[in-house]
Amino acid sequence: MRCLLLLSGGSAVNLYKMLAEYIDKIQIRSDFLAVAQVDERFQPYDPENINAVAIERSGLIDRLAKRDISFYPIPQAGTLREASFAYDKLIKKLFIKYNYHLAVLGVGRDGHTAGLLRGYRSEWDRDQMVAGFESRGEFRERITITPKTFRNLDYGLVIVAENEKMKIVERILSKGAEDINNLPGIVIDKIKEVDLVRSE
Repeated sequence: MRCLLLLSGGSAVNLYKMLAEYIDKIQIRSDFLAVAQVDERFQPYDPENINAVAIERSGLIDRLAKRDISFYPIPQAGTLREASFAYDKLIKKLFIKYNYHLAVLGVGRDGHTAGLLRGYRSEWDRDQMVAGFESRGEFRERITITPKTFRNLDYGLVIVAENEKMKIVERILSKGAEDINNLPGIVIDKIKEVDLVRSE
């Protein structure tokens, strides 16, 4: 299988040191694996405070480079619209080139996953793979994969970092009549296969 692995930031980053060690041990041709991002804060004015830098600090990017495995960060250049358009175009190409698509995901206390923020469905529920939008939160500009991309994932590994998040994950997976705008994490149910991992 030619695999595309999409990585989240936040609490999921704690897993990436182990992932780096695993990549060192496995025998895989560099053209059979590529790594990209699930979502990102768009802030070219503060490039040290983004998910890609946190992923890099885990040591994973260095290990990938040593194995000649490509890492595709979300662009931090131009405008939000230009960067999200460029990443959408890239993700479409990668989903064609690689035939198995997996993601490492986190879940927020409010039930969001990736950059699918609660109350912003009109901004991220689009007929494209990636959306960029502005919010009122701490990080005002975001780029994220969309529900359309979630529906095309073969596997999702959901990292649950705190006990209080387990309740929201139970709501997400309960298959109840939840509103996606109120509980965006229900898109996880669209992934073909999902595992939950409790992380400290």
